[in-house]
Parts: sequence; structure tokens; C-alpha cells
Amino acid sequence: MPKMVRAHNPPRQEIALRDYEVGPDMLALTDRQRAFVFHLVDQGGLDHHRAASKAGYKGDTETLRVTGWRLAHDERIGLAMIEEARRRLHATAILAASELHKILEDPTTSKMLKLRGIQMVLNRTGLGSSQTHVVKHEVTVTDEQKIADIQAMAEKLGLDPTKLLGSYGITIDHDASALTSGRELTIVPDDEPDEGLEEEETW
Repeated sequence: MPKMVRAHNPPRQEIALRDYEVGPDMLALTDRQRAFVFHLVDQGGLDHHRAASKAGYKGDTETLRVTGWRLAHDERIGLAMIEEARRRLHATAILAASELHKILEDPTTSKMLKLRGIQMVLNRTGLGSSQTHVVKHEVTVTDEQKIADIQAMAEKLGLDPTKLLGSYGITIDHDASALTSGRELTIVPDDEPDEGLEEEETW
């Protein structure tokens, strides 16, 4: 019969994080919770059991699995994980910029790759090209629609639409709510001087 060997939890790995190295969401956690966040982000956020074990939580495999799942779904720890991930991205931005600079200066880099690197830098520094899309909508309004709008506005203002439109040969049937036009509606401004030429606005 094979000898049973009792499994031992691995020693807790201490994480020395100074206050100025973490954000407020990480500082709101306990030391062990911060360690859990650190290890979970460090290994890609996939193994809750392993992160809980490295953070110093005790128990067998099933207990650590449950503990890790509970911690990972805690709202405070979720905010701290996002904060820590962003902190790491910002920290690697300098390294990424340095490596991109080396690629652009390397004489063996292809022109196509250099062009892509240049475009990347320009787009992220506000110097890249921009596109402007202009959308035009053309709306055609019939005479009937114009007359209906005038009638609705007149009634809203307490005016008689018949007096406004009757001089243009327009008949308003109030009972049937129908509008008919006897001729093309042409409005000539009254304040224009009569010098033989009149500016007309045709609806």
C-alpha cells in the first residue's frame, strides 16, 4: 500500500509594497488581500487558488479554491485589481516607448515597420492625421406641409389661420382638417421698397 504524504501549504511570499507604490483602492485592503491582488494580477488573474495560497491564506485545496473565488469576486478587491493592472501598464509605458525608439533607430528595421512605428507615435501624441465626416440631410417640404405648419403655429398663438392664408387663395377646411391651395404660395416681404424689382421667397 503506497504511503500517504500529507500536502503542506507553500510558505507565504511576503510582498513589500510601499504606500506610494499603490493606489487608494489597494490601500483600502488588508495586507493579505493586497498580496492576493498582487499575485492574481501577476499570474494573469486565472488561478484564484494559487493566488490565495501565495498570499498566505490557509487550508486544503478545496478551501483555498473557495477562498480565492470569494476574494476575486469581492467588489473592493475587483477595484484594486483594476487599479494595480493600470499601475503596471503605466509603468511599462516607459519601457515600451524605449523599445519603440530602438526599433525606429535600428538601421536593419524595415521601412514598413518603421512607418507603422512612426504612425503609432504620431497618433498617440496628437500629431496624427484626423478625418472629418460631414453628413448632409436634404429635406423636401411640400406646399401642403408648409401650410399645415403655418396653421398649427397660428392656432398655437391664438391667431386665425384663415386670415393669414386666405389672401393667398388657400382654403382651410376646419371640419375635415384638409388644406387646399388655389395657387403657388409666394410671400413678398412688406418692408421691401417697390422699385420694380421685388425679392420673392417661394415656398
